[in-house]
Amino acid sequence: MITITDANFEAEVSDSSLPVIVDVWGDHCGSCRAMEPVLKQIATEREGQLKLCKLNLYDAPATGLRFNIRALPTFLFFKEGELVGRHSGTISKDGLLRVGGLL
Repeated sequence: MITITDANFEAEVSDSSLPVIVDVWGDHCGSCRAMEPVLKQIATEREGQLKLCKLNLYDAPATGLRFNIRALPTFLFFKEGELVGRHSGTISKDGLLRVGGLL
């Protein structure tokens, strides 16, 4: 999983040739911690097929505003640099991949 910030968002997400899932999380978010095993499983199973990035909302406020993040965790899905889906809250692995059009 790649850590992204306001500074490297474009390079890691918008310019990616692979589909990207951005996990927007926060330090004190219990639901965010609960999603960690699901995200690690996706990262392992889909290595080379998609890019999984983590963005701490408190370290990247401009990106949070840009995408109107109101709840944590929020998952943003990008293909060819375009936002194609989003989901807020906990979700199963298959549900997450389905929202992003990756299943």
